[in-house]
Amino acid sequence: MVVYLSCSLQMKMLVILMALMTFQSTISYSPCRSNYCPPIPEKERIIVGREFPLKNVGFVEHGCHCRQHLNIYTICFNFKDRAIPCQRFPTNVKVLTSILILKSTFITEIVRGDFDNLKNVEDMTIDGNQKLLNIQPFVFQNMTKLTTLSFIFNPSLLSLHPDTFQGLVNLKELNLVKNGLHSIQQLSVTLKANILPKLYKLNLNENVFKNISEFDFQPMEGSSLEELNMILCGIEHIHPRSLKPLKKLAALRIGENRIDFDLLFDMLHESLDIGIDLQLLDLSSSGFRTYKHRSLFEIVAKSNISSLILARNQFDVLDNETFPFFMPNLISLDLTDVSAQSINDQAFTNLPNLRTLILAKNKLSFFGASKQLPKLTYLDLESNTDVFGGEFFLTRSEFKEMRLEYLSLENTRLILLIRTDFGNLPHLRILNLKKCDILKIENHTLEGLQKLKVLNLEDNRIFRTWEMFHLEMFKGLGNLEEIFLGGNDITTLTTTSGYLLKHLVNLKYLGLRKNSIQRISHRDFATLKQLRVVDISENYLLAWDSRVFLNNNIEKLDVSVNKIAYLSGAMLRDFQNLTYIKSIIIRLFVTVESKMRWVQIK
Repeated sequence: MVVYLSCSLQMKMLVILMALMTFQSTISYSPCRSNYCPPIPEKERIIVGREFPLKNVGFVEHGCHCRQHLNIYTICFNFKDRAIPCQRFPTNVKVLTSILILKSTFITEIVRGDFDNLKNVEDMTIDGNQKLLNIQPFVFQNMTKLTTLSFIFNPSLLSLHPDTFQGLVNLKELNLVKNGLHSIQQLSVTLKANILPKLYKLNLNENVFKNISEFDFQPMEGSSLEELNMILCGIEHIHPRSLKPLKKLAALRIGENRIDFDLLFDMLHESLDIGIDLQLLDLSSSGFRTYKHRSLFEIVAKSNISSLILARNQFDVLDNETFPFFMPNLISLDLTDVSAQSINDQAFTNLPNLRTLILAKNKLSFFGASKQLPKLTYLDLESNTDVFGGEFFLTRSEFKEMRLEYLSLENTRLILLIRTDFGNLPHLRILNLKKCDILKIENHTLEGLQKLKVLNLEDNRIFRTWEMFHLEMFKGLGNLEEIFLGGNDITTLTTTSGYLLKHLVNLKYLGLRKNSIQRISHRDFATLKQLRVVDISENYLLAWDSRVFLNNNIEKLDVSVNKIAYLSGAMLRDFQNLTYIKSIIIRLFVTVESKMRWVQIK
């Protein structure tokens, strides 16, 4: 089919269709209100980076290839032909982006001068270079703008020269993850305060250190370091006073090691005594059991620790003896995968200021401590059952007694939602009910969630029969801004009984991917005046011949992986104000004929 348009409109549409714009937004929400919070749930993305080839910015004879992506990052890697391996950083490449990745090369040594032309790079990652043995001193001396540097999975890199990081006066984050490093003492010489005066975060995860002596961190005396990560480092012994030089340390992640509990207790006790003011402590997978290690909570009670991570330890039953000491400073508690089967209603009595509680991947059938958490705003109950397990009972959980702002029950089996399940939760802003095996939501069940901004109902079974009834499931959600309805086998948004989305008058993001929708019409979106983003990818959508988004202000639209075979005039008019579009259209030919420009879609 051939569609003829005016020259100006056609030019505008061409720009739209060929534009490469990445849409990415995250939910802005800080549940624990401190510097060390759990991960923020990320909003659905629309990304088109792989649809078009990266821009080539350099190729050298010995096999290195560099490409630039949308003026965001540059990546240099080994070219396909291993007979000519990339063995030296391509110094002739002009890197115009602030992010540089050096990945999967055969470079054995990074020599002084290799990075002299990278003065504008702010974030650099050296990843998966199996043969990298050595980094010469002063190699980073001209990279004064670098704030983040990562060496990841370079297993042949066993040590660093004391002057390796000279010149990195603005470096804040250093990630040395899964390399061949084995000596803290040799490493700390490279991290002196006069070399890295602004170092804030040091990540040493997945190296093998085994023993940490009293003086291993001594060269870092006076360092500005606030966060130290040594997870899965095979540590068996740690001297009680080893952290003494790190006076500003606020976050310590030392889980998944083999440290004897008494040694760990002594180290934490000594650190507290010498004035190290820890705020976050990660002891995941450390072999703790409910009643055996009461002394840990005694230390926490005496400290200013506000975030405690005990994931993958053993707490079968959470009762009034689990947390025996009054811990008013504790704000965030992570009990992911601790085999918890029940929670006593007095379990959290000694945690009066807890705001974030993560209980994902346990075996709970309901949440039984609602009344003892007056300040809790963030509750994660993901994966407490599965589609083959028992049911999680919302009514017994009594969420209506709480001041929650974030609640996630993803992958927790609910089946049926009734009016009394949530009651009135006037502060709730984000509700995640993805993969909950929900068959039905009674009318008015969500009506008490008047401040809800984000609702995720993906991958359930609610909508397979919704068109048979006049449902009011979204009534009361007039302030909702984002809704995710993907994977629900929805066939239509409008029936003779009514419009599915009619109450969502402030909706800005609509996620409908992976359904069975064939047709959309103006009526489907008539009340959605604030709608900005629509993802209706992976459906059975056909081309439409009448305007659909006539009264909407859509900015971004994803209609990829559908049955659209051509672009109609109505579709082009719908698209003319978009800043982003992702389509299944495979071939786009543009020619010029005197006064007419035309697009042919095959």
